[in-house]
Amino acid sequence: MNIPCRDLIPILQAVLSAGGRVRFTATGGSMIPFIRSGEVVELEPIAFPDIQRGDVILARRADGVYVLHRVGQLSAGSVFLVSDAGRPDGWIEADQIIARAVSVFRRGRELPLNTPGARRTGLIWMRCGSLATGALGLYLALRRRIRLGGREQECKSKLA
Repeated sequence: MNIPCRDLIPILQAVLSAGGRVRFTATGGSMIPFIRSGEVVELEPIAFPDIQRGDVILARRADGVYVLHRVGQLSAGSVFLVSDAGRPDGWIEADQIIARAVSVFRRGRELPLNTPGARRTGLIWMRCGSLATGALGLYLALRRRIRLGGREQECKSKLA
């Protein structure tokens, strides 16, 4: 069942404000390779003083769009959010922050997002921006080609 963000967020906030954790399915590609579209992400409540650079947080931007992006910078009462694809969301005020992502579930495994190592790796990736995204695209294309063992080319040549 798909629930629009405008309907889902109040439910998430109610569970989080009671101290619970919630899971939802992320959509979009702005956080590849750490969070892929269709993967389940677990969120926990967070107080602003506990946010650290590199955390992945769910927040509502000034334009009303909900994003699950990385904290690039911190200042008194606000954070600067950036996607792992390198697109900045800008400064988000503390009252716009909903939760912190704790982990992502991929192929039956839980991968932490809020450990020091995960935060550090995410910040490095984020700083590389489009260069990292381009390198990932090239890697995935090569991996696909190797897995197919040239079959993709054979199929195309037979169709021609």
